[in-house]
Amino acid sequence: MMPAYKENRFSAFYFIVFLMIGLYCLMNMLTAVIYNQFRGYFKASMTSSLFRRRLGIRAAFEMLRNRQLLLERVSVSVQIQSDTGVPKQAVLSTLPKVRISEAARCRVQSALSSFPEYITSDQLQEIFDSYNKKSSADSQVPPIPWLPENTVLFKLQRILVHPMFGYFGCGVVLSNVIAISVLFSTQYDKSLESSHSAIHMMNVCFACYYVLEKMLLMWANGKKRFIKSKAELFDTVILFALVVLEVVFLSRYGSEVFLSTNSSSLDSTHLAWQLVKTINLLIILRLIRLLPQIQALYYLFAILGMELFEGKIVAPSNTTGESEYSCGTYEQLGYWANNFDDFAAALVVLWNIMVVNNWHVFLDVYSRKVSPWSQLYFIVFWILSVIVSVNLFTAIILENFIMRWDRHQLRLRALKDRSTSFTSTYSTTNPLSVHEMFRPDVEEPSEDELLAELQNNEYIYFQNL
Repeated sequence: MMPAYKENRFSAFYFIVFLMIGLYCLMNMLTAVIYNQFRGYFKASMTSSLFRRRLGIRAAFEMLRNRQLLLERVSVSVQIQSDTGVPKQAVLSTLPKVRISEAARCRVQSALSSFPEYITSDQLQEIFDSYNKKSSADSQVPPIPWLPENTVLFKLQRILVHPMFGYFGCGVVLSNVIAISVLFSTQYDKSLESSHSAIHMMNVCFACYYVLEKMLLMWANGKKRFIKSKAELFDTVILFALVVLEVVFLSRYGSEVFLSTNSSSLDSTHLAWQLVKTINLLIILRLIRLLPQIQALYYLFAILGMELFEGKIVAPSNTTGESEYSCGTYEQLGYWANNFDDFAAALVVLWNIMVVNNWHVFLDVYSRKVSPWSQLYFIVFWILSVIVSVNLFTAIILENFIMRWDRHQLRLRALKDRSTSFTSTYSTTNPLSVHEMFRPDVEEPSEDELLAELQNNEYIYFQNL
């Protein structure tokens, strides 16, 4: 790709499309086929793990029952029930000795309260299944505190909590970013030389809207429900930093923002320019709530790369002396077209960093030309794009392929076994644990298998098995 890109920058489209089809689609499909074959071995491991778990709980049940059989020699009051179960009090007395968290102990105690006085082995298994389940109070979203007694406030509350209001807020953020881009391209000199410009006034107005929007959302959803939302908390942190910078900007240039004055010096306008750039960057960060996709990641890092590295690397007029550069460096490889001088070139550089195994070349040259701290930019982008985004994309393809494969296999089973329909066979469960994720394909151990394994145990002897 690199030699062709040096001659014609439009050749990057061919290689990008080829890599997307060949690497990210066909190769991931091949990975999905291999993974599907591996699932058989993995499910066998899950079956063995589930069997050991069931065996351990059944062994605990038999130990408690044997203890009750020893107590019967002194008292015969429990002789009738000891053949079928163990007293609930025996489980409660043993529970403080178990090394589990306090929250898990409370969940088990809560589950015990709903069972009868004597517990069977199946009921004990059901009780300890609650150990892996989170408390519903921890994951439950608080309800919206509606105000039906006031018609106007109730209608306003319904408007604010409606998803369309969230889409409207995203549209406002997007329009803010578009306006910033347009004003920077048309009034760049005016924004730099004067603290009184359209972009300064626009940022103040948009910041006021963001604060009002967040206050209304907190009122409409309630404080507890608002805090439970991670997206709202992230948005609030960005908004807080944005408001702080706006307050600093207004405290320094309050009268100059809305009134055209010429009292600003070169030093003060330079400070204003730095504040405006930081404010605009925070506004762009709010776009993360718009599209949590790699497109927003590319846009953000391309703009940031242009701000940091534009014009830092200048191609020499004579490129015939490449042999005098060290082997494998940016200069020796002739990567002069890969720079951050414009938006299109920045996107291609980011694509090369994500796909081609030469991102260390860009890391080296910009650490030499700009600053060693510039390595953080490339490392963070590589982690977010390759480690996070690409793996998520691969997971989506794997999940889609495996889901379609499972449905096809279930249809074949339904055709062979008329007694069960496809809808009843393909039942979805809440994946609380790795065993629950593969529960439809993992067989529960039978009673005879558990008892036979306990009888063959050479370390513990169980009576009356």
